Amino acid sequence: MNALLALARERTPQDPAVARAAVHDILQLSQTMRIRIPLEEKRKLCRSCFNYLIPGVTSTVRVRNGRVIVRCASCGAVNAIRARCPLA
Repeated sequence: MNALLALARERTPQDPAVARAAVHDILQLSQTMRIRIPLEEKRKLCRSCFNYLIPGVTSTVRVRNGRVIVRCASCGAVNAIRARCPLA
């Protein structure tokens, strides 16, 4: 799975079709083999169009009302993540 994640990360700017196929395979493997995707990597995968999300390239990131909102640039799917405030 780590090899597929690395492939998707490297190929997204040059060859998005290969990256999408890798993301699709990652999501299928995690469901069929019941393998958890690390949380940091899971948040970088668009589940509706199988795009690898890179801020500023394939996604936009905004912070609103204590949430980090990630929007996919190709399909428009939105993922809201609760932002954690650092301890002062």
